[in-house]
Amino acid sequence: MPARHLGRAQAAAPPAPGHLVAAGVQLLNELVRQLQARTAQDDGDMTAKLARRIARLRERNQALEECVVFLASAVGMCPACFGKVAECLSCRGQGQPGKLTVDQTAFTEIVAALFQKQPERLDDVIRRSTFADVERGRNGSAEPQTPSPAQTR
Repeated sequence: MPARHLGRAQAAAPPAPGHLVAAGVQLLNELVRQLQARTAQDDGDMTAKLARRIARLRERNQALEECVVFLASAVGMCPACFGKVAECLSCRGQGQPGKLTVDQTAFTEIVAALFQKQPERLDDVIRRSTFADVERGRNGSAEPQTPSPAQTR
């Protein structure tokens, strides 16, 4: 996937969260495959031990997938790629935050809880978006500008 041009030089971008999730699922699936292969070769005690380990890995994988779906639904984004992959079978790259239906329960438990426990975060978000809107209007730029510490006072 080509990197998006941000209009200024920057260090290599970290991998997209969707890619990390996909890589984690691939790793778990490979571990499960390897453990299953070993299970076929090992004796009774080892087979039981590996079977329990496989079951635990499957449970953890399922729990992680449910967690990702819950987190993504809190902000209305695609849980498969977070709107970052044009080839995504779920959203075709259109599942950025706010593009899909927000689950009210997830939103309340995650986003609202964050701003209740850390209200300064909400102030930062509002201050940044307001400043970016003003800058965008001044110079016609579509790229948000980050205020300097002196400008935010």
